[in-house]
Amino acid sequence: MHKALGIIIVFFSCVIFSFIKGEELKTKINNLREIKKALFLIKNELSFSNKELSYALSEVSKNVSGDVSKFFGYISDELTKDKGKSFRQAYIDAKENINKDCFLSKEAERIVDAFSTSVGKMSREAEIENIDKAIVDLEQVLTCENENFLKTKKLIYSAGVGIGSAVVILFI
Repeated sequence: MHKALGIIIVFFSCVIFSFIKGEELKTKINNLREIKKALFLIKNELSFSNKELSYALSEVSKNVSGDVSKFFGYISDELTKDKGKSFRQAYIDAKENINKDCFLSKEAERIVDAFSTSVGKMSREAEIENIDKAIVDLEQVLTCENENFLKTKKLIYSAGVGIGSAVVILFI
């Protein structure tokens, strides 16, 4: 009886672990989508209103979800508290304080880093072109990440079931 119960627990723990890892991958894809959405919203705020960047980021943080909302909210708060602070400085602070473990892929992180270096230093038209370039780059990364996610998800789920089955066979 105890052996059968142990086998069942080990099998389901392997399967559950694989689903948890699959959900972590899904979270990175969702964060990437939210970053892209945030950039669209920032572009719209800069294009159609004459708000300061900190207020625009505050509005954006209300319209996105998860880690991205916290991230842009923190940047907005930092820019509001310290008027002399640049977007890049607030971005670096947010990366250190909010995002202890990376919530984006390396490629997406590189694009957002490049975007953050020039925000607030150009005219509105140049800012909008910079945002458009970042959105296009993120769209390409999102397409690749989505394809990789689907392949990896199947692999992880299969590995979880396979390992669980192998352990069951070893116990029998």
